[in-house]
This record gives sequence, structure tokens and C-alpha cells, in this order.
Amino acid sequence: SELTVMVSSIRYGASFLLASSLPQASEMEPHSPAEIEELLANITGNHSENAGLLLNASTVNASTNEILKDLLNLVIGDASVSRLNSSEPNSSKGCDWPTCAAYCVPCAKTNKYWTCMSSATTCQLNSQCVLANCYAEPGYCYADAFPKVARCFMGARPPHVRFNHTKFLRMGMAPPVPLPVADFHEWRDWCLQCLFVPAFLFIVSAVWSGYVFYILCLGRGIECHMLPRSRRSYGLLTVIGLTVMVIFQVLRIVAIRDDFEALDYQVDKLEASMLEFRSATEALLQAKTIYNASLVAAAPSCGEHNPLMTWLVSSLSGLLQAHFAEVHVILELTRDFLNRAIDRLQEIDTKYDDFKAHYLYTPIIPVGIMAVGLIIGQIIVLYFWNSKKAATSRVAIYVMRVGAPMIFVAMCLFSLFSSATFYLAIVSSGVCLNIDSNLVESARRVELSEELRETYGQGIETVFAHTAQYYLHGTAVNPLATILQNLQAALFTVKNFYKMFEWLVEAAALSCNGIRALSPVPLVHELLHAVDDAFEFIDVANIYPYYTKTVHTIICDGLSEQLFLVSVMNTLGGLVMCPLLAIMASNHMRTASYAYSKDDGTLLNVEDMFGEEEADEVDTDLIAEKDLVIDHKLSSLTPVQQAFVLFRVQESRDEEVKVRLAKLQEDDSENSDAAD
Repeated sequence: SELTVMVSSIRYGASFLLASSLPQASEMEPHSPAEIEELLANITGNHSENAGLLLNASTVNASTNEILKDLLNLVIGDASVSRLNSSEPNSSKGCDWPTCAAYCVPCAKTNKYWTCMSSATTCQLNSQCVLANCYAEPGYCYADAFPKVARCFMGARPPHVRFNHTKFLRMGMAPPVPLPVADFHEWRDWCLQCLFVPAFLFIVSAVWSGYVFYILCLGRGIECHMLPRSRRSYGLLTVIGLTVMVIFQVLRIVAIRDDFEALDYQVDKLEASMLEFRSATEALLQAKTIYNASLVAAAPSCGEHNPLMTWLVSSLSGLLQAHFAEVHVILELTRDFLNRAIDRLQEIDTKYDDFKAHYLYTPIIPVGIMAVGLIIGQIIVLYFWNSKKAATSRVAIYVMRVGAPMIFVAMCLFSLFSSATFYLAIVSSGVCLNIDSNLVESARRVELSEELRETYGQGIETVFAHTAQYYLHGTAVNPLATILQNLQAALFTVKNFYKMFEWLVEAAALSCNGIRALSPVPLVHELLHAVDDAFEFIDVANIYPYYTKTVHTIICDGLSEQLFLVSVMNTLGGLVMCPLLAIMASNHMRTASYAYSKDDGTLLNVEDMFGEEEADEVDTDLIAEKDLVIDHKLSSLTPVQQAFVLFRVQESRDEEVKVRLAKLQEDDSENSDAAD
């Protein structure tokens, strides 16, 4: 029986080598079993003997592409199987996330004790014949001579992360956040409901902007009378406001740059690792191509006068190529996955650069507008303040009225910007409340392109979902590790298969030196070393820090808080400080204009009226302010009522006030007589 298997192996290898060396189905029709048998007989010199030992007709008749596709379906199907019976975390001591994650006990996908190279041999239950080897069905593997369900165990689970920005949600600024299993319509409705608080703030801000516009255009100088009116207060508040805005922006940019530099480092490191991994995969594919070329070139090296050795080398070469088929499929799958992942990462990196620039510098634009407006307003107001002329004061009031629409539009834009950033802060807080579960659910629902499903089969979407579950929840076995285990098992199968015929190769090498090129051991060892490196690369302990630094720290913990602070600072600067300073300037100008007009365009000459000793006790700005208030109150009364109020006020003053009032009236009468 051993001799039968060996002869079957050799004859199968010859048939595979011939089938792979002939034109593909795209060039001509697939070769029939009889054609393959005839070609094989031309080499062996026997047209009929042992004809029944050829591999099954279905296998011979299939094209190479179909065989490789079958292998790919097995690999993807195996990776898409749910292997864990429970999601209860492993609570044993020392099992901590992410160093302790879900795993499966390594076992082979092919049976090293059993083949299906002849019609007399068939594969066991839960396995199927591909390329003369028995491959375990998805979810099964060969821990021994028979396929069994893979033994997999749960590891630790990542801790639930709480972020500081959840205070927005606790304060009732948003409705209850939908569960991760909620559908698109529920999330859309929630996002629309989150507009209530920002919209309310925008309406309040718009009303306030309209009131400021009214004060600047039609105010009497007595609105917001609690505000200081002195020049020092105005200048001090302007300097304080500008300083606070500049300090906040500098601190914000520094903090964000630190986060982005850390993120850049993580992304560059990940991209470099993926590029290195892809280069290693391409190098391995190149090494396999070279090895295949050496297999093809091995037979002619035996010489034309050594047909038996030529046939033997050709047969073994075909067998080794057949056993390397699964290795080729997985390497191609890995390279294609890395190409797509790197392209996607580079595309995201380009968009990320644009996002980083906007995130860093866009909030500076409204702050810059505020700063320029404050500086220009400070210069204009101080100039008019120091001119001490009624005409100049009236020009200042005219400038206030002309600039009022621009101030109103600017305040509305600040309101819109602040409300929008506040809305984004609320939405990002809600999404990040269960960010890990949300991403896992999104991965489960993702619909890949028809091209990917056609290339890799329907199971690729399940592989994508299980990958997210493994890295983010720890509730699935790593599908990428399953693929690598298949590769590892295939390599050991090649190694064990060659070991069966190594004695024959050593004996035949005495008459045919080219047969030494058949040894796959160096290539297998190189591939196994690459697989070990790949296991380290895809391990959750290596990938999870990238995720937690990017998603948890920068996006969820930093972005929401930064958006909220930007909203607050724009509200304080553009809707509070700047309008109040404009109102202060308007009130002072109107007060000064009123005082000038009551005194024929000049300031009150306190020294002439009261003397130098009492001049220091008189605040002309305060006099003008109170005078304006009293005049406004009196103007709302009828002439009879005004006369009665003035009479009552004069009579209610103490004697000193009456004396000074009489002196002022006497001086005013003398000045009038002199003028006449």
C-alpha cells in the first residue's frame, strides 16, 4: 500500500506539472483526463498500466484557477467561522487585555497521514479533496488523523473607556444615545434631536445680536448702564480680551499639535510596518517563483539519456508545486489585502492632512476677525474720545451706526459657528459614548463592493466583522491569525511531504545533480520565519495601542472637548466681549455728544464754575452720564409733569445744593447778559 501511494504521488505530480505547464483555459479548452493520461504515458512509457492511480477526474479536469479559487474559498471560509462558544471573559490571574486575547490551539488544515491522490483513497468526514490533499472543512482542523472542531478559548476583554466629555450628555443637552444595534434611522433621528439645544442657543444669540444692533443704531446712551464708561476701563477690557483669546489659541494649537504629532507617529509606524510586511510578502512570492523555476529546470538537468530520473524529478516537481498551491493562495491573499490596506491608509492620510490643517487653523479665523475689529475699534474710539469736540463726537456716532450692520452680521456668523461647533461636540460625545461597540456594529453591517465579494467570496464580510470583534471587543478569534495558521500548516505539510521522499532524492542525486534543487526546506524555513513575524504584527497587543491612541485619546477624548472649548471661546469673544465693548463705546460717545451739545460744543469748564479747589472732585463723564439719564427720563413726561418733577427735585435738595444751584444760575445769567 505504501508503494501504491508513492507511485500515485509521483504520477499525480507529473500530471499536475503537465497541467500547469500547458496553456490555460483562456487559451484552449481544459485538458481531459484521457489527454493528461496520454501525456503522462509518453513520459513513463506506459499507456495503460496504473492508469487507475491517477487523481480523480474532477480534480484533473479543473483548471488551475478553479483549484486556486477552491483553496481561497476554504481559507476565507475557515477565517469566517465563529469559533467561540461563549463571550464570557477569561478571569484567570494574569489574563489581562490586550496581552491575553481569544485564541485557538494550533492544528493543521491538511492531513499528513492521508491523501486523495488515487480513486482508491477518499477524504474523511468534514474534509474535502483539493490538489490530492485532504483539507479540513471550515471550522475543522487535523489535530490528529481525523478532522475535528478547532479548540478555541476566550481571553480577556478590553475595559470600557469613559471620556470626560460625557458631561454634555449628563447635563441633558442631548436625548438618550441610541444603542449600537440601533439602525440608521434611529441614529438620524437622534442627530436631528440633538439640534434643539444648539438651535435654541443660536436663536438667543440672534436676538442678542439684534438688540446690540438696535443700541448701536438707535440707542440713547443709557442702555446697559451697569457697564463702565471710562476710557481706562474700555482699554483695559480690550487688552484683557485680546490676551485671553491669544493665550487660548496658542494653548489649543500646542495641545492639538502634540496629539497630532503622536498620531502622525502612530500612523507612520503602522504604514511603515505594513509596507515592510508587504515587501516581505512580495519577496516571499518572488522566492517561491524562483523555486518553481528551479523545479521546472531540475528535470532537464538529468540529461536526455536518463529518462527514468527525468520522469522522477518531473513528478516530484509537480507534487511540490501542488503542495505549494495553498501557500501561493495565502501569500497572494496577504499581498492583495496589504495593497488595499496601504492604498486606503494613504488615501486617509491625504484627507487627514487636510482635516488637521482645518482643525488647527480654522478656529483662528473668527478669532483673527475679532482681534482686528477690536484693535480698529480701539483706535477709532480713543481718537474720538480724545478729540473733545461735539462735531467729532457726532461723527463717531455716525460711524457707530454705519458699522452696526457689519457688527450684526459678524455676530450672526459667530452665533452660527459657535452653535455648529457645539452641535458637533454633542454628536461626537454621543457617538463616542460606546465607540467600540459602535465600530464593531458598523463593521458587521458594512457592505463591501461586488468586486471584493466576487474575488474573495461572501465570507469576506464576515471576516471583516470578526476582525473588528477581535481587536475592539475581544469576543472573536482573529481571522487573520486563522489565515496565517493555514499558511503555517500548509508549510509544515510541504515539509513533511518532502521528508517522505527525501531518501529517494538523496539516492537519485548521485546520477542527477539537478534533483537537489527540489528541496523546499530553505524556502519553507524562510516562509515560517515570515509567518512568525506576521503573527507578532497582527497580534492585538501590537494593533490595539494604535487604535486607543487614535480613536480613544485624540478623536473621542480630545476632539469633543476641543470643539466645546472653541464654541465657548467664540461665544465669549464674538457674542459677549466685542458687543459689550461696542456698547460701552457707543454709550460714551452719545453721553459726550449730549454734554457737548448742552455746552455749545465744549466741555464743562469746571474750574471757572467751581474754582480750582473743587474741580478735582467733579467727574465730567459722570455728570454727562447722569445728565443724559435724567434728560431721557424727563423727555418721556409732559411739560407740566417735567416742571413739577424739577420743582420737587429742587425743593428736596439740601441747602448747600440750593446755594450752588443759585450761583450757577447767577453765573449763567451774567454770561448771557455779557453776550447780549
